[in-house]
Amino acid sequence: MIIAGIKLLEERKCIYQDRFEELQQEIMFRVEASERGEVIDAVTVFHQLEQKLQQRRQQTNK
Repeated sequence: MIIAGIKLLEERKCIYQDRFEELQQEIMFRVEASERGEVIDAVTVFHQLEQKLQQRRQQTNK
């Protein structure tokens, strides 16, 4: 029972680490784009983020 719990924690850590790295890459991409003058308004950005979050939640719940 304890080993199963540890394995579950390790799996979640990997999932969150992967997501964290994806977010870091996305942030860097957006920073570089803004430095080039390619700016997106805040409403669009938040809408896109909400869509991505919903997709990930759906993938996680499968």
